[in-house]
This record gives sequence, structure tokens and C-alpha cells, in this order.
Amino acid sequence: MKRRIFGAIVLVSFTILVFCSVLIIWVAHERMLSSFMGRLDVEAYYLRQGIERDGISYLRHVSPGLNRVSWVAADGTVLYDSLGEELPNHADRVEIREAMEHGTGSSIRYSNTLGEQTVYRAFLLNDGSVLRLSRTEDSLLRVMWRMLPVVVLAFAVSMLLAAWLAGRIAKSVVRPVNEIDLDNPEQAESYEELTPLLRRLATQKTQIEHQIRELSRRQREFEDVAANMTEGLILLDVNDKVISCNAVAPRLIGLDALPEGSSLLALNREEALRLAVEAAKEHGSGQALLRKHGRWVQLYVSPAYDEAGNFGGSVLLCVDVTEKEERDALRREFSANVSHELKTPLTSISGIAEIMKNGMVKTEDIPHFASAVYDEAQRLIRMVDDIIQVSRLDDALSSDLCPKEGESVDLLELSRGCLARLEQMAAVRQIRLEVSGEHLFVTGLRPMLEEMVFNLCENAVKYNKDGGEVNVRVHSSENGAVELEVADTGVGIPEGLCDRVFERFFRVDRSRSREAEGSGLGLSIVRHIAELHHADIELKSEEGKGTLVKVSFPSSELQ
Repeated sequence: MKRRIFGAIVLVSFTILVFCSVLIIWVAHERMLSSFMGRLDVEAYYLRQGIERDGISYLRHVSPGLNRVSWVAADGTVLYDSLGEELPNHADRVEIREAMEHGTGSSIRYSNTLGEQTVYRAFLLNDGSVLRLSRTEDSLLRVMWRMLPVVVLAFAVSMLLAAWLAGRIAKSVVRPVNEIDLDNPEQAESYEELTPLLRRLATQKTQIEHQIRELSRRQREFEDVAANMTEGLILLDVNDKVISCNAVAPRLIGLDALPEGSSLLALNREEALRLAVEAAKEHGSGQALLRKHGRWVQLYVSPAYDEAGNFGGSVLLCVDVTEKEERDALRREFSANVSHELKTPLTSISGIAEIMKNGMVKTEDIPHFASAVYDEAQRLIRMVDDIIQVSRLDDALSSDLCPKEGESVDLLELSRGCLARLEQMAAVRQIRLEVSGEHLFVTGLRPMLEEMVFNLCENAVKYNKDGGEVNVRVHSSENGAVELEVADTGVGIPEGLCDRVFERFFRVDRSRSREAEGSGLGLSIVRHIAELHHADIELKSEEGKGTLVKVSFPSSELQ
């Protein structure tokens, strides 16, 4: 603005100076010419008096000065010329004709080569002749050329002064505008013409500040919500580039980071992710299930549209569904195993019952078949009891049942009681049972602790070798925890399967397990009871040499 004001003032000043200079020179020249003609008229008056009195002799004795004097007869013949030149007939000259017609005449003739002009004045005498005076002067252009240095100097000084004044004026004009406080425009002291603009600025400033505060509040709320989400949130633009994401999103989709402006599909090239994003664009939603670092992540993709209804990007919600997928897998596996385990005794019972129904059993064989039905039924009952027990333990774990509400149990005495119940089974295979250690107490639910120890000891006997040993030891560790160790000299567990034996219905060798009549839920029940009592289980085994199971109760459980 300052530059435009300065330029406008300088331009106006330049135009005015040029116009005034030309006007002044022209007016001065015209006034000079008018004055010059006046002097010619005065001199012609005296010459005319002398000519009419003395004739040509007067002209020959009078000095014309700087003027040229000519006397022309009525027919145009030049009777006298002060320059002494022999001139042609002047009847056709403009000033001569005007003088003869009107009494006076004048003309100006220019010489472009010399840059001069000659002024002629003619007067009609009483005898019909014409007296003409002329004088040569500089033309207007020549006068201007001669005055050019002075004019240029004056012009330059004037322009410098105009520029200085323009700068001062521009600064003074712009200063009030520059000094307007945009934070408080309504309080600014400026030109009256700017008052409506300042009021409008104040109103818009208030509206913008309100909108900024509202946007900041919403952004903080969004960031707080996104930062505290356990789900991952990713915002993409129309080119599938990352606009924003919360902290957990990169980890859930298997990336270290998601820089803003990076392409999500370039960082993660999984086909399922790409198809989900494309499906959201085409159909309004998309889903994908990804497996990352041993965890399952469900992706939900939704498109985002602007106010005009145009596609503006995508929103990705990443949900860790590992527990759900694992529960579904366990449910499917549990259903399959239960169906398989229940089918075997039911098939036996159904087959024997069908034989007996058709009368194909001899009277003396009925007790044998009835015993088989009874054994399979008992096996089925035990299996159902085990399933119910696992379900109850699951409920106990989910309700966070506190074992401190139980009683103080002596693990050494409890172990002796469990082995006593297994003496007959061990005697059949000549397996030696031994209990050693200290009388150490833990607080818990006695029936569950008894079932845990019995299952461990029963497995040690079942999967032992004929003539083997089962050693149960109760002692305290260096950190004060109570440890229960059950060791056998049995078949052992192959390397890599030790962690799986606590899964429901898992069997290392199904053919051997079938001979041992197990439901496959014993160690799963042991694990649940240990977790309920905040105890840790450690299993060490070597195939063909035996197995050691150690249950460690934390020191806080000691009495």
C-alpha cells in the first residue's frame, strides 16, 4: 500500500510538472510574441507618419534598428527594403493582402532548419501603399531547447522534492493503518472511513477465536480418547496415506511406526488389508482378520465423506481379538474332543446293549457284558464329572475366587492320603510309592488341593513303568515358598510337548492313554486349581526316563 501511494503521488507530480512547464513556456512565448507585435505597431506608427510626410527619403535616413522595413506599392512592387535586397512582387503575401483589405495584416513564417520564426506586420498607407515591418525571433521549440538545462535542473529538483514529500505523505497515510491492533481492531484510532472495516474485523476475530477454541477442545477430546483406546485407530486420506493414528495402532498391525504422510498399503502389503480398504471405498465397509506376532487383529474399515458427499478418506479400527479367537479355537477343540471321548464309551455301551437285546449273549456271559457296560458307564460318569469340574474351575477363575477364604492344609499329610488311595493300583504293577519332606501348610480349598495332588500322583502311577517309583516331596524353597514335587520313572514326555500336556483332552500317546483309561482332563484340572491358588506349575520330562512336576505356592500363602 505504501509503495502504491508513493508511486501514485510521484506520477501525479510528474504529470503536473510536465503540464505546467509546457503551459508556462507556451504562455510566456505567446505573451512575448504579443508584446513584440505591440512594439512593431508603435514603431510602424512613427514610420508611417514619416513616409507620408517625406516619402522614401525618410526611410533612407531613418535607422530601422533590429526590424526589417519594407515599403510595397499598391501593385505589390517593393519600393524599399531596409536590407537593400531586390525583392519580387509581394502582392501575394498574406500580410500584404490583409493590409490592403483590412488596413492591417500580420503573419508568422517558421524556418524548421534554423529553428526561427519571422513575424510580419503590414499597415495600409493613405496612398494605397503598404508599410511592412518584420523581425526574426527564436521559435517556441528553440526557446524550449535553450531553456532545457534550466528546465531539467528545475524538473529534477522538483521531482526529488516531490519524491521526498510523496514518501512522507505515504508514511503518514499508511502509519495509522499499520498501527491498527488486529487483536483489538475496534479500539484502533484510524481513519473514519475504515470504521466499518474495523468493526467487521472485530466481529470476525471473535467468531474465529470461538471456532478455534471449539476445534481445539474437540481435538483434545479426540486425542485423549484415541490415546486411551485399547483399539488402534488410523485415519487415511483419499490416497491411502496416513493422516493420524494413535499409539497402539502400529503395533497391532505389525509395524514399528506409522509416519504421517506414509502409505499404509506400502508399509503393510497384506492382501487382506488392501481388499478391506478397497471394499470400504466401493461398498461402504470392509473387514480383514490379520495374524501378527502370534496375535489376531480384526480390522474394520469405513469410508469418510466431506460435506459435499465426496470421498475424503478412510477410518481403520484395529481390535485385538486374540482372546476371542483362542476361545473359539478352544471351544471348537473342546467340542470335538468331548464328542470323540463321549462317543467311545457310548458306542461300547450301545453295542453291548444291542447284542443283549437281540439275545445273542449266553446266560453265563451276561455278568461279563454287564460288567463291561458298568465300566464304560463309570468311565462316562468320570468324564462328565471332570468336564463339570473344569467348568466350575473356569467359573471360579473368572470370578476371582480368593483361596484365602479356605482353610490351612498340610501338604505333606495331604500327599500321604492321596498315595494311600493309589496303593492298590501301584501294587498291581509293583510301583513303589514314597512321600518325604516337611509339614508345610498352605491356605486354600482342601477338596481342590486334594484333587490336584491326587491327579498328579495318579498320572505318575498310570504312565509309569512296571516296577518303577513315584516320589512325592514337600519342602520350602530359598524364597520361602512351599513346593510340592511329584516325580516318576515312567515313559516321559517327548521334547516340545511338555507345555501342551495341560491342555484339555491333550494326549501324548492316544493308544497308551486309552489303555490307561483317562479323560485327558486331569492335568487341565491341576492347572486350573494351581491358578486358583496363585501357584506356579513347572514340568520337566525326558522321554523314557520320567517326569517331574513341581507346584510352587507363593510365600504369602504360608501360615
